Amino acid sequence: MRRFYLALVIMLAPLVPLVAQQSAAASSSLVRAGLSSPPSVPLAGEDNRTVRQLVAVPETQWVKGGIIGAVILGSAAYALGNSINNHSEYPQSQAKVIGGSVVVAGLGFLIGSLIGSGFEK
Repeated sequence: MRRFYLALVIMLAPLVPLVAQQSAAASSSLVRAGLSSPPSVPLAGEDNRTVRQLVAVPETQWVKGGIIGAVILGSAAYALGNSINNHSEYPQSQAKVIGGSVVVAGLGFLIGSLIGSGFEK
């Protein structure tokens, strides 16, 4: 298990400078614009517009993408885990197969919501 975490750290270590460069670039663009922090947006205007209208954040399909990803990956993980468990010399309990499927479904929700966030409603 330690080898897995070590390999994970080694693979992710080159990404740390990239994230630091992006945050430095964002802060330098604020300084060039004469701002020390992002401009504040009032939460409620005189015309009672909502925060979503003030900030202009588009609505996306992230929930639908997450649900689709969770169902597809979760059911595929259950089918694969169940078939491996049934053909094994030492079958495990069904709860372990379901637990693994729930973890993979969570990962599927994350991946699907990231993909779905690219599509506007």
